[in-house]
Amino acid sequence: MNKRILRFSNEKDKEILTAPCRDFNPQADMQIVEDLYDTFEAHKKEALGLSANQIGYAVRAFITRDPTSGQLVVLTNPSVTMKSKETYLGQEGCLSNDDPSKLFYVQRHRAISVWATAYTKYNDGGLIKYRSGVKAYTNINKLPAQVFQHELDHLAGKVI
Repeated sequence: MNKRILRFSNEKDKEILTAPCRDFNPQADMQIVEDLYDTFEAHKKEALGLSANQIGYAVRAFITRDPTSGQLVVLTNPSVTMKSKETYLGQEGCLSNDDPSKLFYVQRHRAISVWATAYTKYNDGGLIKYRSGVKAYTNINKLPAQVFQHELDHLAGKVI
């Protein structure tokens, strides 16, 4: 279901957006995967990623494009396994700002590696299903690394 994007300016929304998220549980939380896909599709012109807490779920999950295939993927319980020492100052916007086009400067690592359980969407004879698998993204750099770090910040309750 296409969910409402939570806003920092709304005090109730801000409580969810600034709280650290709990781990994703595949037995209880699969609706979140579907909602992330649906909501991202509705905002794909302005979004590079979307975290579960931005749509009201305080759960460690976010959607973005796979840096190698370009396919949409929901990453759950992600953990950073490597951060480059080199950093840079990048510009970022956020759908949870009242003006999502407003850009902020944020210090980011040039490259990161991430381990997560990935969920990809597929059509099985007219039924939409989600395939899961453990995924390791090694040495992600440039824009994909910046997007991953932005979404990981959301899951930790950090905001730009």
